[in-house]
Amino acid sequence: MWWSAYIIGSHGHLYIILKSALKKIPVIGRGLEFFSFIFLSRNWDADKAGFEQSIRDLGDPKQTTPMWLLIFPEGTNLSKRSLGISRKWAEKNDLPHSDLLLLPRSRGLLTCLKGLADSVEWIYDGTIAYEGIPYEIPITSQCRLKC
Repeated sequence: MWWSAYIIGSHGHLYIILKSALKKIPVIGRGLEFFSFIFLSRNWDADKAGFEQSIRDLGDPKQTTPMWLLIFPEGTNLSKRSLGISRKWAEKNDLPHSDLLLLPRSRGLLTCLKGLADSVEWIYDGTIAYEGIPYEIPITSQCRLKC
């Protein structure tokens, strides 16, 4: 994404929403902060006010260069633990679930859309799947798929 933004001259307008733990990585964490990326602790009560303000700050409708906001609605790998959390969340919200993917949470995306309503023209969905994750995912009680 960074290279694509650089090629068209928008690299100074690319913002990424990241886990706050990444700020603690020596040198890299300070660099991420320098680019005004948005950090979340994954605790909505703690993140809400700062996140909403950060999104409002990005949403200047007079901006002539397109702003790129990169978010990862479920920025984690598929594992037994994450699959269990996703399944529990789906059941709590009466949603269907799959053993092949994690259900994305929508609160962050909705907050972005509300805060950027006057300045966003397009939204692109990019789903990334990684090959070779050594994990067995149960498909049914009779068979297993090995990724």
